[in-house]
Amino acid sequence: MKKARASNAWHIALVLVGTVIGAGFASGAEIMAYFTSYEEAGFMGMILAGAIFAGSTYITLKIAYEHKNTDYGSFTRQIAGRWIGVLLDVMVTLSMLLGYGVMLAGSGAIFSQQWNLPQWAGAAAMALGTFLALKSENGGIIWINRILTPILIAGILMLGGYTLLGMAAKKETAGLLLEPLSIFTAQPMKNLPQALGSAVLYASYNMLGAGAVLVSLSTYIHTKKEAAQAACLGGVILLILTLALGVATFSNYDTIQGVSIPILALLEQHAFWQKLYVGVLLGAMYTTAVSDGFGFIRRVQAALPVSRSILCLTMILLALILSGFGFTELVTKGYRFFGYLGIGQLILMMLQCIPKKETLDEKQKRRQRRPHQ
Repeated sequence: MKKARASNAWHIALVLVGTVIGAGFASGAEIMAYFTSYEEAGFMGMILAGAIFAGSTYITLKIAYEHKNTDYGSFTRQIAGRWIGVLLDVMVTLSMLLGYGVMLAGSGAIFSQQWNLPQWAGAAAMALGTFLALKSENGGIIWINRILTPILIAGILMLGGYTLLGMAAKKETAGLLLEPLSIFTAQPMKNLPQALGSAVLYASYNMLGAGAVLVSLSTYIHTKKEAAQAACLGGVILLILTLALGVATFSNYDTIQGVSIPILALLEQHAFWQKLYVGVLLGAMYTTAVSDGFGFIRRVQAALPVSRSILCLTMILLALILSGFGFTELVTKGYRFFGYLGIGQLILMMLQCIPKKETLDEKQKRRQRRPHQ
């Protein structure tokens, strides 16, 4: 029984990691925008983001477990009330549309950066590939994610190790390697408030979408201890991966600044590893796009009597329009907008965890029920 419960915690942690490390994360674009751009202070932001991932995951699972929430609609109504809960659910649905559009834009960026093809060609190719999967329900996406997430984890860790070895060979960039505690000195404090604020936005946005997935997995939780284990595992893994990409982008910031897919630029001198990472990135984009697409379609179909094919084509058209704004632009500005909404959701969840005092009427009712129990 203990092994089964530990397996449940690990499974949920892996799903959390797979949900967060989509194309924006694995490409390095999110890390550059939300952490590395604040120099050494960005590492403090990474630590805060890891803590928020762990804490908000635990709170989400705890609330869903205690109140038997199995769908995100009931969860949002639980934490925000009927009307605000519905509004929050709508905004999460829109964030899934944005996420789908970002994956199309990311595919376009890879086509442009790697093969000098028009960005619209890459976005259209990804749209066509996802349309074939989204036309009908397909449970295969679950096992694809189970395979892809460990590969992404291994690839990111290898990239971090490769970067550390490169830093050791370069005296001018070896400061972080030789003096790792230097990030806690007074020097990075000039950007610290902005870096911490950026970290909150980043984690809050990701938890906005991940929350819907976690609520659906709350049925696997049997105790609050399991929820805590899953949250800690997921938070620690995400922190380690964020630090690995943080070191890679920080130590090469001057050469990859302004590039749509920073990690591919970092591997430019290593053709084999670059091609391998292109495949991993496209796979991550595909599975994330299909996941966001399924989520968006299911939510809209539950509210509107629209055929699946028409809804799918409409979503793809809207996402293609969104992708025209560009991968980097959507990651920095689009995600940031929904990040503010995610902060509001996080506050509402934290308020749910505050013990509430009983009113006099509630105390009287409880005392009246006591003799009959």
